[in-house]
Amino acid sequence: MSDFLSHVRELDGTTRTLANALVGQWEVMVGGGPELFVLTASAGGGQRTANAITSAPVTEAQTVSITVSGQSVEGPALYALTIDEVAEALEHLAAETLPAERWIVLG
Repeated sequence: MSDFLSHVRELDGTTRTLANALVGQWEVMVGGGPELFVLTASAGGGQRTANAITSAPVTEAQTVSITVSGQSVEGPALYALTIDEVAEALEHLAAETLPAERWIVLG
């Protein structure tokens, strides 16, 4: 998992914008960089999807700018993670523990 996190740290939003790996049963994709990231995981052949959410105090209406593929995109601040939050989310996935205050799980 530390190798995957090192790949995530290399994301710059322009030339390197997406990293993916298998963490336990979860197929994980992290996009963005270098300061903010979005992490989505799926399991069960796509039957279950989980989105990591920030621990920062944000409202549902707040947006942030995240750069993906060289383009700045406005998205919900709820899904914008710091690198430390990405590391924590990866630990959650590896432990098969997705706390409700840090994850939105569909399916």
